[in-house]
Amino acid sequence: MAFDLSDLQRASEAATARAKARAPKTGVAAMLAGLHRGELGGFVSIESVPLPPLPVLRDGAWTLTAALVVPTTPAGPEVHAPWALVCWAADGTVLRTSSLDAPSGGPFAWRPDRAGLGQLCRELDALLAQGPDADPSGLRSSYAALLSPELRAQLAALVPAAAALLA
Repeated sequence: MAFDLSDLQRASEAATARAKARAPKTGVAAMLAGLHRGELGGFVSIESVPLPPLPVLRDGAWTLTAALVVPTTPAGPEVHAPWALVCWAADGTVLRTSSLDAPSGGPFAWRPDRAGLGQLCRELDALLAQGPDADPSGLRSSYAALLSPELRAQLAALVPAAAALLA
């Protein structure tokens, strides 16, 4: 089989151009994408993935809390019970992390829906931009579409202040 280096170079240049053309992630999507970097890098295991973050109004400002889970298999449709929580301020500052002593339940059905999660991130960005008077109840349908009833119940127990969004 003949190998043409110029074809490989053109393909590489095209892939590089496509990557440069993609808009960088901002807002909530950037918080989630940066989970394994920065100050959280030493806390979060490489296998961990965040569940969709939940908005919680604390001291007159919105925060976002995401539960961290580990898939049962690398590309599996299930995750183990959440093992930790991460809470961010609206500006992306990590406010606190909490390890859960005895994760219970699971495994839970969950396969990330990139389009649905992207839509939720945009909705959360809008909520954060509106400030503390914003009504988050419109997010219920997004959480219902992204999370199984069992996983929503688990998250409601872990983040009671957001339970109404998960009902």
